[in-house]
Amino acid sequence: MASFREELNNYLSIPGALCVVAGGWLYLAAQHCSEEARRVSQAYVLDSLSDARKLERLLPMLVALRGRVDSPDPKQCELSERKCVIHEVHEEDIMLVKGPTGAPERKPFDTRHECTEREWFVADDSGTQIKVVRGREASPSELSSVLEQQQEYNERRDGPHSTMQTVSQIITGGRYQGHKKTEKFLPVGAIITVVGELARNSISSGSLQRFMLRPPAPHGSPFYISNKGITELHMALARRAGVYTRLAWCLGGVGALLLARKAAKHAYIRYKERQARERVRKALARLAQGAAGSDASTAAGLDASAAAAGLDAAESGAAGPGNSRDAGVCVVCLSAPSEMVYVRCGHMCCCLRCSQALGAKRCPVCRAEGNVIKVFRT
Repeated sequence: MASFREELNNYLSIPGALCVVAGGWLYLAAQHCSEEARRVSQAYVLDSLSDARKLERLLPMLVALRGRVDSPDPKQCELSERKCVIHEVHEEDIMLVKGPTGAPERKPFDTRHECTEREWFVADDSGTQIKVVRGREASPSELSSVLEQQQEYNERRDGPHSTMQTVSQIITGGRYQGHKKTEKFLPVGAIITVVGELARNSISSGSLQRFMLRPPAPHGSPFYISNKGITELHMALARRAGVYTRLAWCLGGVGALLLARKAAKHAYIRYKERQARERVRKALARLAQGAAGSDASTAAGLDASAAAAGLDAAESGAAGPGNSRDAGVCVVCLSAPSEMVYVRCGHMCCCLRCSQALGAKRCPVCRAEGNVIKVFRT
């Protein structure tokens, strides 16, 4: 398992793999945006809300309309005198706590978060009203551009704290600094564009709200509430899909290049190592064949065989810690004393003859490349 991980790390570039994954995710997002843009372009555009009566026999169907927000019972905003139909309020206490470095930091502590939606509808000059159901389920990216925002911040005042402030001080271990209140709302009278499923309003109490606009069925058509026009909304979605596509191709290309570069570099290193091993084997074979038939030639042949075996042992990691070879002996021939030092890694592991036979300036222990110098023992 360990060897497989080492080979994987040698061939696989982590930044390249991350770039490929990010590119694939962006490509899927681009395809989703492109599909949303296509569906928005296929929506039936109501030039006037009264045109909904012409589609009564074809309902439900995807439509796009533009009108004015209104409600029979709007909600009063907390930070202004305006009235709204979708209201979101977020309150938090700002505490002064000790950070990781010991310096004081301002940290928010949530105390309240409420989201409400009143019954509301879209109207125009024709007098037709189309009820909007579950407007908070619209696409968050477009709905956030429609909601207006107001914020209020109160600094800490001397005097008794509230129960919530006392609890927050106990939990965070900090000191109360102030209170921030953020309010987002869809005001009455705003001009918006809604893309959704038009259906018959079966619980309408009058003839004005005969139709309602609701989110489509799951995995169906999109549901948008936006301040953009129909054409502008479609172009925005198409541009977003194009940006995602270009980013996906760029990241994918960079990732593929990094992966190919890492694999090619490792393959080149393995190729050079095989060449070095082959040169050593040929050199040792020539040394063994050049000896005469005396006892010295026999010893030289034995030394050559031992050198080849020592090279294989060094290739397989036998020269690592915990092996049985004598200290100060060449790791290639296992007979001559080691006298050559590889400058980059500091290993003195090879004799002069084996160093010349290796040719390449690569340490036979750790494969580090660098200059080689001879050490004279005195």
